Amino acid sequence: MPKSVSGARKKASTRKSLTERETAKKAAKKITPVKSAAKKTVTKSPAGAKSKSSASKETTKSVKKLKKNVKPVLAKKTTLPKKAAAKVKKNVVKPAVKKSAVKKAAGKAVVKKTLVKAAPKKISAQASAEIKKLMAAKTPEQYIDICLKTKLDRSEKGLVTREWLEKTGFGIKDIEHARNRHPYWKKLKSKNHDERSARRMKRYDYTPKSKKNISPSWDKKELREFLKLNEKLADWQLAERFETSIPAVNHIRRKINMSKKILAAKNLPVGATIMLAYVTRAESILSEELKTLSGAKKNKKR
Repeated sequence: MPKSVSGARKKASTRKSLTERETAKKAAKKITPVKSAAKKTVTKSPAGAKSKSSASKETTKSVKKLKKNVKPVLAKKTTLPKKAAAKVKKNVVKPAVKKSAVKKAAGKAVVKKTLVKAAPKKISAQASAEIKKLMAAKTPEQYIDICLKTKLDRSEKGLVTREWLEKTGFGIKDIEHARNRHPYWKKLKSKNHDERSARRMKRYDYTPKSKKNISPSWDKKELREFLKLNEKLADWQLAERFETSIPAVNHIRRKINMSKKILAAKNLPVGATIMLAYVTRAESILSEELKTLSGAKKNKKR
């Protein structure tokens, strides 16, 4: 055979082999590969590799097992527990309300209740007549005299007094002064006065046991201090400060009042040195001097 013919045949055979290989590769690509899990389950028999039917059966069994294991995991992720689901429902059904709005609503409810409770009483004709009498009073003395005779409640009297004070321009101190001077209140105060005063004297007695039977004596230093603190402290406070009793404090206070009156009658200025000179004197001497000065003033007026 010639060489050209043999070379052509060789080339054709090589082309056929190449095409066969390409087709085999394409076919292998189209075939789906078996899963790794299935491959793991497949085991070789002692005689050699298993048949195709047995391998396919084992792969289907392994796939079913995988599906069973996967389903409960997905259920756990998607479904919530009962308590969490209930909370979600509550939040969805009941929208969040601001605290300020709740407080305002509560405040309005309280105000309504108070308004209902604090409704004004109906004033009778008798009460209105008594109120008119009280409002017609011109002085605190008249007001207290009428107030004692009225049958109004304590709250009603309080309201009327406020209106009367605003109308007349008087103060609470004026009413208190007039009340203390009224004979009715004086009688009430005088009841059991001796017993109350005796109890008070015992309670605020600060004299030491060694000086209880001795009359109290005052130095000039103590009297100077007493003059400074006389208007600032009460009688029991002064007794505590100087370790004495209330009667001893009242004794010095009486002498101070008399010495001031004497200086006023003589038209002399009230100073610490002059006051100290007068307070060191006896109470009887000061009272006699005051009587003589007051008697001389009466004779001059005549």
